Amino acid sequence: MTATAHNDLAAIYLGMGKYDKAEPLFQKALKLFEEKLGPNHYKTGGALDNLGVLYCDKGEYKKAESYGLRAIEVTEKARGPDHPETATCLNDLAKTYEAMGDKAKADPLRQRATEIRKKNKAKSEAPQPTPSSSPT
Repeated sequence: MTATAHNDLAAIYLGMGKYDKAEPLFQKALKLFEEKLGPNHYKTGGALDNLGVLYCDKGEYKKAESYGLRAIEVTEKARGPDHPETATCLNDLAKTYEAMGDKAKADPLRQRATEIRKKNKAKSEAPQPTPSSSPT
């Protein structure tokens, strides 16, 4: 099974609340992404984020925080600080901090994620230049 297949199956189990089945699949996906694509690839960042979400859902907040911080670091390097996937990682870590009762850490992450999403929405709604039909 490929890293993506492990990751996708784990996500299904996570959605079903079957954490005991999701966790080893997410761990295997992370290992494969790191081995095949490297530790700073965006798919590695996504796998880290998924593990952070899993551990938050399980109430293992310190693990969730650790994976969430790594996910942000990797995703920012791979995709950039204003990419939607970076916003997702920021938002997921904010959820962890909220679950821990740490609003002071959660709020700036949520704010930054919101700003990134607004920037990207504005970019997608901006008029796109059309090719000119006149010869140049």
